[in-house]
Amino acid sequence: MTRSRPISLRILVACALVAFVAATLGVVTWRNHRFLSRQLQEQVSASLAANILSARTQLDALLADRLDAVRSTALNPRVLAVARGDVSSIQDARFALQTLVRHDPLHNIAATIVDSAGRVQFSTSPLTTWRPSPGDNALAFPTARTMTDSSGTPVEIVFVAAVRDAAGTQVGLIALQTRVTALGQILSQLAGSIPAYALLRLREHREDGRLIIGWPIADVRANVQVSPWHQLQSDEVDPSNRWRLEVRDRLLVGVDNDHTMVETAVDLQTLPWYVAIVVDRSEVANLVRGETRAALMFSAGVLVLIGTLIVLIGETFAQRIVVLAQVVRRIANNDRHARVPADSHHDEVSQLGHDVNVMANTIEELIANLEARRRELEVELDERGRLEEALAASRRLESIGHLAGTVAHDFNHVVAITSTAAQSAATEIPTDHIIQEDLQEIVLAAQRGREITRRLLTLARDGEQRLDPLDVNRCIEEHQRLLRRLLPGSVALELALAPHPLLVQADHTKFVQALFNLLANARDAIGPHAGVVTIETATVQELSGHIIGVAPSRRPPYVSIVVRDTGEGMDAETLKKLGSIFFTTKPNGSGTGIGVASIASMLRDAAGTLTVSSKRGEGTRFVMVLPLLAPEAVTERVTEAIAGAAQRD
Repeated sequence: MTRSRPISLRILVACALVAFVAATLGVVTWRNHRFLSRQLQEQVSASLAANILSARTQLDALLADRLDAVRSTALNPRVLAVARGDVSSIQDARFALQTLVRHDPLHNIAATIVDSAGRVQFSTSPLTTWRPSPGDNALAFPTARTMTDSSGTPVEIVFVAAVRDAAGTQVGLIALQTRVTALGQILSQLAGSIPAYALLRLREHREDGRLIIGWPIADVRANVQVSPWHQLQSDEVDPSNRWRLEVRDRLLVGVDNDHTMVETAVDLQTLPWYVAIVVDRSEVANLVRGETRAALMFSAGVLVLIGTLIVLIGETFAQRIVVLAQVVRRIANNDRHARVPADSHHDEVSQLGHDVNVMANTIEELIANLEARRRELEVELDERGRLEEALAASRRLESIGHLAGTVAHDFNHVVAITSTAAQSAATEIPTDHIIQEDLQEIVLAAQRGREITRRLLTLARDGEQRLDPLDVNRCIEEHQRLLRRLLPGSVALELALAPHPLLVQADHTKFVQALFNLLANARDAIGPHAGVVTIETATVQELSGHIIGVAPSRRPPYVSIVVRDTGEGMDAETLKKLGSIFFTTKPNGSGTGIGVASIASMLRDAAGTLTVSSKRGEGTRFVMVLPLLAPEAVTERVTEAIAGAAQRD
């Protein structure tokens, strides 16, 4: 049974890996096919772009030359006279028109002058005279029009310019008729540099995009009437058939002899025409079939190779993984001596075996540490009980001291009145009077009462605020052990004290009591969970967090004593209530609500303050802030203390 599981697992993993590799190669091949298709389309587009832009340049140059020649002839005074009906100027105008026709005698057919009413005044070839249509006068001149035969095929191009007088008024038109073959020559010159499957076409800006001329001419003439070309919108264009934007002023699609053709075009700059290159989609698709076929064969070979490697590698590593699994199961069954045997390999499996051995050693060390820690906890619990009893006794003594101070203060008044009255009475009566002895007894009793009140007041003064120079770092270090014992074993105490002494003026006893209170609060905030309480000291110039009570009464620098815990934290509403007397976040019966208030009061008396910052889930940070005491101030305080002690003695 133990042997069959790894074998089944190996087969399953190998099949899964092979299937994954096959799917990956399939996706990669498919995407590679699309990528190659786009790349070849782009290459075709790039190679044809130069040709179509060159064709536009040459066609624009030819058309601009024709339009300039017609416009220059229209400025001839004799042509203006003929357009006005001056028959005597026809002979002189004939020379200008014949010169215009002889500019390209192979393709130019005739030149014609018409008046403003559209009547022909003169033509160099009456047999092929161009006559303007009614809407020609509204055209922007100079321009060009196409003339078609009976089948609707353009055969001539008419370049027309306006004849105007000195005032700029149009008095007629002059036209130059040219065969479309003049443009066909330019297309034929470019045909030698484009692929054999590409066609050149020149169209008009009309809804049907009427063809003016193309190359090869026979192909165009045979299909122009049956090609249902239509303009494609941007969302209709297949991404694999999109050509470069600079040669795609128009993108048309149509069918020629059952072949889907794509026509991309650029507008001419001289006339509302555009030159286009037409490509059969099937021709472009054939370019990628060879690459796709090679990619598929390569992917199949890679798939077979990877599958074989997966099976061989899986078989090699299977046995070593079985050994690792057996050792891990033994460790899980509390076998502390289970270890992975060392081998001569230096791969991931060997590293995994080494890590398993390290884990086993670590577990064994942790168990030993837990046993030792358990014994330490028993000792700490006993010590904690004794400390809590001592703390309770100290609090009771503090309460007794406050009560004793109050009683001693009142009792001292009574004793003083009694002593004064007895002494006054002794001076009023004779010295040998029998009452003198009683009065002396009263005076002696008053003196004894005064001594008792002095002792009681001495006891009470121990709980009063007594401000003396105090090194915060040294005080924390002296009470470090007691502070640690205040926390349970699941909560760690970390100290991050400043490297130099930090002197403040505070009551030593109440400062330590405040520190104990903050640690107790941090302990309760963490609860039964593991956590960390950190005490930090530093010198600061500014305060941070929410101030409880009032701001410090002295200017910076300050000494900050930070007590930070990793408990559950408090929300903003709770922070606002901190410092209020009898307010507590602890359950009923477990908190007095005076701890934070007493700390803030102690710090206020020492010219300091208490700040807090906290967020839910991020713990709480209390900061006791006290003014930093300068060294010269420490010397003065020590001198005053010595002088006061001398007076009391």
